[in-house]
Amino acid sequence: MDKQPVFKFHVLSLGESTQRLGESNNFINRPFLQIDDLRKKWGDEYIVINSPLGEIDNEPKTYLGCIDLDKKHRKYLKLFKELDFPIDNPDYYVLHMNVIGEKIDKVQSFFKHNKDSLSCILSCAYNKDESDIYTSKLIVICQNGDGIMIDGDMLIFSDLSNKFEEEI
Repeated sequence: MDKQPVFKFHVLSLGESTQRLGESNNFINRPFLQIDDLRKKWGDEYIVINSPLGEIDNEPKTYLGCIDLDKKHRKYLKLFKELDFPIDNPDYYVLHMNVIGEKIDKVQSFFKHNKDSLSCILSCAYNKDESDIYTSKLIVICQNGDGIMIDGDMLIFSDLSNKFEEEI
């Protein structure tokens, strides 16, 4: 694979499933739903995080990283170096979202503010209940001004509040 450009990612929150990869300092993180005692669902795409301390918490942190494709042609975010100093202008924000309502389409429900950005819904785990209501867990890579359509409402990401808010 070609060498991918490196960006600064401010990780606000992660998916609910984190697993250590062997004896390494690498962890894989993806969205996860526990449906009942037997059924579990994960998102296909994922984040690989290098943690030299051997632990991952859900505190906001900034990393150097890149977006690439794995051997199965699934998109993933590789976070390979945590920055231990404040970054005023990260290139992207990464956050986990819980959504209940209509099904979220990773392509059709997301709207880039900058058409040349790598912003996207990286991964989505979802389940439809017997009333046709979807529970979705998402990991989103975004920039200020990106939008996501949820149940007919356009929510816009604000780098001031670090969340998606209703468009005014």
